[in-house]
Amino acid sequence: MAVRHWGPRLLALVALVALAALTVAPVPTAQAADDLVYVALGDSFTSGPLVLPHDTTWVPQDCGQSARNYPHLAAPAIRATSFVDVSCGSATIDDLYEPQTGLPMGGTNAPQLDALGPEVDVVTLGMGGNDVGFVGLALDCVRFVGPPVEQPCTPDYKTAEKDTMSERIASVGPELGQALDDIHAAAPNAEVFVVSYPTALPDDAVACWPYLPILQADMPYLVAKFKEMNAMLAEQAMLHDATYIDIYTPSVGHDACQPPAFAWVNGMVLVPPSYPAHPNELGLAQSGAFVAAAISAQLASP
Repeated sequence: MAVRHWGPRLLALVALVALAALTVAPVPTAQAADDLVYVALGDSFTSGPLVLPHDTTWVPQDCGQSARNYPHLAAPAIRATSFVDVSCGSATIDDLYEPQTGLPMGGTNAPQLDALGPEVDVVTLGMGGNDVGFVGLALDCVRFVGPPVEQPCTPDYKTAEKDTMSERIASVGPELGQALDDIHAAAPNAEVFVVSYPTALPDDAVACWPYLPILQADMPYLVAKFKEMNAMLAEQAMLHDATYIDIYTPSVGHDACQPPAFAWVNGMVLVPPSYPAHPNELGLAQSGAFVAAAISAQLASP
């Protein structure tokens, strides 16, 4: 996935049986009778690349935005009367402020903060993974041949002296916090939500090589860094007056090592289709339900 207060309104959602359905039913909100303007910001874990059909209403086709991603599903569930989704694959925190260029087909996505204004009531932000470089790390650790021919990737990132990924995560935190402050400034009347990343790798760090070609020696480090990244998102949400939506916890057991009918994130087996190491249609649908519940709960609170 280049870069830019624990607070009272943290809402870390856990798995709810009632939300396990694949469709997202409308959730009553305190603003149901009023105009409700919802804007979604984010990277590819929000946009849903390769999950058809694509939506080019607000972004170029090469953003890979799916009409079945979690913002599209959450919007009718919270009864939004106006909805804009400017999430785009490969987006970083910088792309909130500047046009995102270098997309696969040469398109340019406008600065995502341009979609905000005083009329906006709800903002979701799913971002930070590209700044940290987690997907790149996971792909660097793919080993198709396996042991003893191929060596673990972990020594390239963690030594006795330093942990490269921890340093990256720590450096991204303040930039994400500044971005949240700028979102509040651009949309001063909005409730702001930070959406976590779902479980991509087994929570127990047990490898499933060769189904997911990552060595057992590397799995504990990768899982630990993924959790550390989500913890950074939660901390920044709490420090900057935003609500954290925990997708990781309810997605445990639906990682890329699971069969396609149960996995919410694809590994190297792209059935159903989605980008490798990204949420598939099932994962986006489940995320939509949790995001809608979190928004509705916050809007209904005194």
